[in-house]
Amino acid sequence: MTTNLYLTTCYSLLNSTVRIDEVIVKAKELGYESLAITDNNLYGAFKFYLKCKEVGIKPIIGLKARISDTPFLLYAKNNIGYLNLCKISSFIELKGGIDLSKFTDFSEGIIIVSLGDYILEDISKYKNFDFYLGIQVDDLDLEVNYAPKILELGRVNNVDCITLSPVKYIDKSDYLYYKALRCIDLSTKYEFEDVSLGVNYLKGMNEEKLLFSEYEAAYKKSELLADKCNVEIEYGAYQLPKYPLNGYTSKDYLFALCKKGLEKRLKRLDVDINVYKQRLLDELKMINQMGFNDYFLIVWDLVTYAKKNKIFVGPGRGSAAGSLVSYVLGITNTDPIKYDLLFERFLNPERLSMPDIDLDFPDNKRDEMIQYVKNKYSVNNVSLIVTFGTFAGRSAIRDVAKILDINSNTLDEVLKHIPINASNLKKLMEEEDLCRLRKGFDEIEMLLDYASKIEGLPRHTSTHAAGVIISGKNILEYSPIQKGMFDLNQTQFEAKDLEKLGLLKMDFLGLRNLTILDKTVDLIKRYLNKDINLYELDFDDKLVFDLIGRADTFGVFQLESAGMRSLLTKLNVTEFEDVIAAIALHRPGPMENIPEYVARKTGRKRINYIHKDLEPFLKSTYGIIVYQEQIIKIANEFAGYTLAEADLLRRAVSKKEFKTLNDERVRFVRKCKEMGHLESDANHIYDYIVKFANYGFNRSHSVAYAMIAYQCAWLKVHYPLYYMTVLLSSVTGSDSLTTRYLRECKEKDLEILPPSINKSGVKYLIENGKIRVPLIGVRNLGFNTIKKIVDERNNKEFTDYLDFINRTRSFLNEKLIENLIYSSALDEFNLSKKQMVSKINDATKYSEYGTLIADLSFDYGSDDEYSLNELIDYEKNTLGYNLKYHFIYKYLGLIKEKNLDRISDASVSKEIKFIAKINRISVIRTKNNNKMAFLTLEDETGIVDSVIFPSVYEKYDKIIMKDQCLLFRGVQETHNGKTNLNIDKIGEIEV
Repeated sequence: MTTNLYLTTCYSLLNSTVRIDEVIVKAKELGYESLAITDNNLYGAFKFYLKCKEVGIKPIIGLKARISDTPFLLYAKNNIGYLNLCKISSFIELKGGIDLSKFTDFSEGIIIVSLGDYILEDISKYKNFDFYLGIQVDDLDLEVNYAPKILELGRVNNVDCITLSPVKYIDKSDYLYYKALRCIDLSTKYEFEDVSLGVNYLKGMNEEKLLFSEYEAAYKKSELLADKCNVEIEYGAYQLPKYPLNGYTSKDYLFALCKKGLEKRLKRLDVDINVYKQRLLDELKMINQMGFNDYFLIVWDLVTYAKKNKIFVGPGRGSAAGSLVSYVLGITNTDPIKYDLLFERFLNPERLSMPDIDLDFPDNKRDEMIQYVKNKYSVNNVSLIVTFGTFAGRSAIRDVAKILDINSNTLDEVLKHIPINASNLKKLMEEEDLCRLRKGFDEIEMLLDYASKIEGLPRHTSTHAAGVIISGKNILEYSPIQKGMFDLNQTQFEAKDLEKLGLLKMDFLGLRNLTILDKTVDLIKRYLNKDINLYELDFDDKLVFDLIGRADTFGVFQLESAGMRSLLTKLNVTEFEDVIAAIALHRPGPMENIPEYVARKTGRKRINYIHKDLEPFLKSTYGIIVYQEQIIKIANEFAGYTLAEADLLRRAVSKKEFKTLNDERVRFVRKCKEMGHLESDANHIYDYIVKFANYGFNRSHSVAYAMIAYQCAWLKVHYPLYYMTVLLSSVTGSDSLTTRYLRECKEKDLEILPPSINKSGVKYLIENGKIRVPLIGVRNLGFNTIKKIVDERNNKEFTDYLDFINRTRSFLNEKLIENLIYSSALDEFNLSKKQMVSKINDATKYSEYGTLIADLSFDYGSDDEYSLNELIDYEKNTLGYNLKYHFIYKYLGLIKEKNLDRISDASVSKEIKFIAKINRISVIRTKNNNKMAFLTLEDETGIVDSVIFPSVYEKYDKIIMKDQCLLFRGVQETHNGKTNLNIDKIGEIEV
């Protein structure tokens, strides 16, 4: 057998450029019959095993580890050895290392090999193990100074030697990239060397034999060692945990829960109960047939715990919303029959995969749910999941530039041509601009070449954002582990590997918007003593649809982006179905259907059905396929597919593979003809399905997300004070979003109070029907400092400026005090800001002397104040936005005298006259070479995009300057879906 026993892959982070799939394919080409992975962890072991099996190479699972600080290679001889290897790797990761005595506990089924660049001093300690001495002769130093001594050590102690040929890169030319990777890891500069110095590549069989020609006995022993290693990892079967029950089967318990849940859901509803009963029985039969009773009980238990403990649960997400079982158990809050959702889109026997129910919780309660799972199923059976941060395109370029010592100007020039989310540098390098740069500059050629080679390699470990593994046995039975968060362990295998092993992965998703909903409901209860049950809303509130229809959706889940708001204004939203459609349409693929959909919905275009029999499935979407479920229904009812088969068809045609499309067409046409349809009609409809397969969106997901959007909009309509207060707290730290939401508050006549040293805390508060800005919004004022301020004032409110200085001088420096002053947090002391700033040092000294000068009054000096422009700048620099001071305040008298409008008064076809500041100017030339301009204008009520056409621009170009305040007249117009204020007159302001 031809083998290599010393392969280091890229999962030995920053120590190899070897990608697993590539090296195994290369090994097959070179004639290797077996191959060993020997990383310093087991991150890539299962991927390696699967790929080797796929190409017909025997996989040997190994581990490079230090035992009592001595380096060894460990190999699993059998499944017991593999399990022990997992335990050894886990022990090292959890404890920081392993000594010989502990290793002995895990040594069954393990071969231990010393490294060829390390001479053992006391070999007797290892002779009780299945032990070999390794020999390396890749370079002259190893062959002259190590190999003879190791051979002699083996002879004297009667221990066999084997040959080792380390692989750290695949081809000899990859040595340069490997060296660059090591420089990045060690933060050292790259020194140019000849590629011939690279010896740790995967050698051809003849080259390998020639290398060890003088060590034939050791070479043969290597092959015998490979023969001894026979691990067979079981995978594919589900390893679901059992839900703990006493005296019931999971099938009977699930049935009983569903029966009770259905009765509760249908109480007082005017529906055909038999339809629900039959659907429920069909789903339960399928769930039992596929062995997922315990799965649904586990998820039900989690959701039940959450709701009992007042943890808000999302209405569902993804295809799980199509399950009636999930609905009656309370796992989801979407009625699949009412909303025409399909169970087979979620689970069917034709698609053998684990059901996937993702659970949404408020992002501040997710940790609590993970702790519940850990406590219920034990810390050994619950684990987080590892993920890997990789070298992205731009970061790879930056890292390589640093080790190559490329100057910042050159780097910036290269990065101009690299998109933010670049993911294929090799392809980008062929584009014209980069080709020109590469040909003109050798260092840029080298930079891009090296960066493209390391792009995509893993560089550090992280934790899966949502996934949690729940196992019926100790996780170590399936995956090695390492330290994780929340006092939990974390698997060394990635999520896809764990799913192939049949483990149950559940996604616990922390959703910011659920936190907003949850906290808003709490505020309403606290201030109004009203209990709001968002689970029981009727989705038919005209006020909500009015708000959504006019795109007043800032802060509303899924409906906030500019593109979505533009769509909403066109859609004429009048019902919940419109919200569902908007969420489905506003996606990269489906977006192409928006113009046609809107035209048909608003009556500007006639609704056509490709075939009259498709009308029942496409009527709600005006003859256009919007949802994946519509494709499934067409195949089911028009072509006679089962729903399960129809879902497979949908998945198959969406891949757009030529052979698959042709094979499915033949089947589709045949089945349509069996249903009595014409072949021409069948082909026509199949073409239509193929056209929309990529554009169709999961309706189940869209319905669930539309529910959260509606809940947000409902609270915004009916309880704006409470909703906006929570919303503002959720975006603390984002100046742009805070400014946007504060403007929303003003438009809704909600008064915003500046920070207050005696009243503000770390979140926005409601104060006498107004919203109080928190201290956390003040620049450089951290949580710990605010806590000290709050603790101090809890003893007694700050009575005046001197009292404040005296009691906070131990933890507030001059800069922080200035920021508090400029933010208006100290205005309650009834001094001008200029007074307080100028007297910080004097007040500090005064307070230091305490009772010694108690009889002397403190001189605050002049009560002059800063100019308005200064106050505007100070406030903006301190808060990130203007709240109390604004440039427009200089013109309030003029606005009142002339009865001028505000930007917020703008509406289509209405002329307005208003004062505004120019935030942005973009001047372009028309086809006739005339100048025109696009401006962004701002006043205290809002920001508006405006356009100035050539004839107007020519009149006023001398006074149009950035940051200039001017008097404008204009009319708002909509063109091609974009709204602009068409300015026809501009004037300078005399105050």
